[in-house]
Amino acid sequence: MAVGGQDQPQAENKTKQSGLPLWKANVLVFSFLFVLIVVLFFFQMEEMRRAFLEDQMTHAKILSSVFRLHVENAIESQRITHSIVKRLLLNIGSFIDYLDGFEPFSRQELEGFSKRLGLYGIAILRGPDSVISSVKSWSKAVPYECNETSEESLVLDRKNHLFVLSIRRHYGEGCVVCALHAKDFERLQDKIGLVAVVKALEQVDGVLFIDVDSGRIPKIEVRPELSSSLVSVRIPIGDRVLKVCLDASLYSDTIKRLWRNFLTMSLFLLISGGVLSYWLYLIQRRAMMRAVEMEKALGKQREEAMIGRAAATIAHEVRNPLNAIHMGLQRILLESDYLREEERRMIEISLESVKRVNGIVSDLLSFSRPITLKTGPVDICKVLEEMMIFLNLERKGIRVTRACKEDPIVIEADEGLIKQLFLNLLKNALEAQPRGGFLDIDVERDGDGVAITLRNGGKVPSEDEIERILEPYFTMKTKGSGIGLPFSRRIVVAHSGRFSVASKNGVFEVRIWLPRKGGRKT
Repeated sequence: MAVGGQDQPQAENKTKQSGLPLWKANVLVFSFLFVLIVVLFFFQMEEMRRAFLEDQMTHAKILSSVFRLHVENAIESQRITHSIVKRLLLNIGSFIDYLDGFEPFSRQELEGFSKRLGLYGIAILRGPDSVISSVKSWSKAVPYECNETSEESLVLDRKNHLFVLSIRRHYGEGCVVCALHAKDFERLQDKIGLVAVVKALEQVDGVLFIDVDSGRIPKIEVRPELSSSLVSVRIPIGDRVLKVCLDASLYSDTIKRLWRNFLTMSLFLLISGGVLSYWLYLIQRRAMMRAVEMEKALGKQREEAMIGRAAATIAHEVRNPLNAIHMGLQRILLESDYLREEERRMIEISLESVKRVNGIVSDLLSFSRPITLKTGPVDICKVLEEMMIFLNLERKGIRVTRACKEDPIVIEADEGLIKQLFLNLLKNALEAQPRGGFLDIDVERDGDGVAITLRNGGKVPSEDEIERILEPYFTMKTKGSGIGLPFSRRIVVAHSGRFSVASKNGVFEVRIWLPRKGGRKT
């Protein structure tokens, strides 16, 4: 048994020495792939974010350049417009000053002259209390006065939509004030001005809105602010800051799609890795179990070989002396007429002991020999009946309950070994109940074979003993050899059947399954 007891640890040691288990290696590989995918995913996300921001900054800079160009054009057009209007009004005012110096204008003459030139109105200030105006209500709507600090001054009165020019007179005291309608110029400014440019740029595809802040920002020229739906770029233009908000929905949708793909891929990788690792674990576990079983089988074969050699030695060294002792004791018992009763009783006890030792030797020889089957039709119920009659169980106090579901139940088997099988099991039940008891036997067809169950009471093995009950030489009886049940299992296995034992609630149970056709040499 020392050999068999070391089989499983040896198999486990060999497995451990063989290296990293395949399923663990698979887990490591999938873990590495998962980490690699995570790193690549976040690297790709960062690269996409950087590329997107660069593209948006380029877009914003183009818009800012267009904006700057339009603003410069608007400013230049405003300057040119003011210069043209100022030059026109300055010429008209100088001409009126010249004419008024020769002959003063009346209000009617100024009104006619103003209409002919397309002006809103003309006023001549000759002194604090001497004012001639072509428009009666002009002084109330547009209070005019001379500019004392400069020769001429031009202002845009947005409330009354007028250009008003005041020039100091050279041919008299006071000043001349000329007013021109400014609505056309204001409409032009609205079309090419800052507000119009902002509205036009907001119509560009991808631009959400544009805002212009006054004041300067720090030295950083571009500050992208990325959110889920827009990207904001701030660019300094002169003394103002252009804030361009661009649509980032495409980027946001792309990020969401990448996250979905990443999560799907990660989930697939985790599930496939787990399933594959578990499958490899089961395969390797089965391989390890097969290796352990092979080690156990080899250990058992070595053990049986040792038993065979021991049995041959016993048969050679012990059986012949036993036969001589048995014959001598029988001769003394038969031929001696002077033996006392107690001496005769001692000889009979010695003969019984010799017979028992000879039986043990015979069992050892039977257990050690290979089983060779000689199959033929065997009626299971009939063989059981014959063995029960042979042992005379009921007269020995054993109450037998036999249930054959179908009669007869015939299989292909070795009749002699089947008889030996039932003889061992019935004797075991009888010896477990020396003062009487019960024996329940069930026989029924089960698929392609027959199932046989035997239950008996009496002295039954405990939970610890049931695990060793099928080991050779393990016995719970004082006069047992410990090879009855192991030999019975060998007979069943030789017929390609199954043999198991159980102990529960004071009942010992033996379960046997034999195929209707089968058998092999063991």
